[in-house]
Amino acid sequence: MLAVAWLCEVTVAVSNRHWVSRHYLPRLLFTYFLAFHMYFFSYPLGYAWLSLATCVAFMAHAVIALWNRWELPLLVTRQWQQHLRAQRQ
Repeated sequence: MLAVAWLCEVTVAVSNRHWVSRHYLPRLLFTYFLAFHMYFFSYPLGYAWLSLATCVAFMAHAVIALWNRWELPLLVTRQWQQHLRAQRQ
């Protein structure tokens, strides 16, 4: 589980440039991580792998959703601006 959280945090540090992603994604990932641990330690003999899979799915959804909503339009806009600057020169 720590490896999954670490990979998500590396994704945030390396590829996220928009302030919304940098501000909200670590908090959202921490919330999912905390929810998994609360369930895991509350019910030590019950469905740990299912809760881990659910937590991983929610973390992946958060990363992909914020990437599609904030990061991808920012990258397209910057690429378009660079293209326009190259045409002017």
